[in-house]
Amino acid sequence: MASSVPIFCAAAPEDHVWLAHWEKHLWALQAAERITIWSEAYIFSGQSRDAQVEEYLSHAKIVVFLLSADFFADHKCLKVLTQALNYARLGNTRIIPLLLRATILDETALGGLAYLPTNGRPVANWSNRDDAFQNCVRGLKQVLAELQSNDTD
Repeated sequence: MASSVPIFCAAAPEDHVWLAHWEKHLWALQAAERITIWSEAYIFSGQSRDAQVEEYLSHAKIVVFLLSADFFADHKCLKVLTQALNYARLGNTRIIPLLLRATILDETALGGLAYLPTNGRPVANWSNRDDAFQNCVRGLKQVLAELQSNDTD
């Protein structure tokens, strides 16, 4: 069995409830040891937040940004975005934008990337948000399959 793929997830503080829901939808992949998840929900007290973020971000094979206008208005989110883009340029990390709430992506550094959900409709606009997150999990599974395929080449 392939080793567990480390995934870093980030969202604006206003979207942490959404982040918790996203992580619940990833539970089956984590239980099957296909992925390990890290987000700010796992920051240890008494240690530098920035150091912990950098540590986990540096090991992540996939970074999922849960996007909203609040994400782009938050300086900490933009700092993590810049760090992740640097890792992606080095070929160490895949970035997956997950459109949580309506925002304009084409004017951002993520504008050229394919994003989830696959239909381009923000998760918040789906009548059944569980269906929206499952669509995103299926998209993530495709990336996992691609990474696994690249590792065996």
